[in-house]
Amino acid sequence: MASPQELDQEAVALGVRLAEHLVGGNTLASLLGISEESQEALYALGYNLYNQGRYDDAMHTFGFLLLHNHRDRRFYKGFGSCLQMQKRYQDALKYYGIASIMDLNDPVPVFHSAECLLAMSKVDEAIEALHFVQQTTKAVEAHAELAARVEGILQLLVDGHSKDLHKTVEEHAAASRTDTDTPAKEITHE
Repeated sequence: MASPQELDQEAVALGVRLAEHLVGGNTLASLLGISEESQEALYALGYNLYNQGRYDDAMHTFGFLLLHNHRDRRFYKGFGSCLQMQKRYQDALKYYGIASIMDLNDPVPVFHSAECLLAMSKVDEAIEALHFVQQTTKAVEAHAELAARVEGILQLLVDGHSKDLHKTVEEHAAASRTDTDTPAKEITHE
């Protein structure tokens, strides 16, 4: 049997090894041998649970993925989407923020952040986020639908219909879940 001092030394050595692994750009999944295929299967499961409206179950799946692979922004977006659908807007903003930082060219997490801000009645901050999305989606064919949605939301805000807009945004987010999307597609509420 090992002494408490030997156990402490082993724990420190294991911690150093884990830190070196993570600092080296690796993930806990790679250290534990969780394959990319397994992660994709789990993402598909989380995605399907989300589309079934089982947000707690989906959030647990995305949480497991985040714990084991902090480098895949889809996991942050999925976790944030679950929080948003549970009306935990402040928490969702944190995960959308990380996803945004991981890819500054993707306007979708910022758009969902704006939805959360509107739900929290932070209209000025939401408008600022929507203006960012507007600039990011300009002249990008792949974001034409999102650009049109942003224009409509901004027009409603300018016209002073923020209470109606809050209800519309929540209804749209809830109704936009689809069962026809492929599991590999990212959760976007679109």
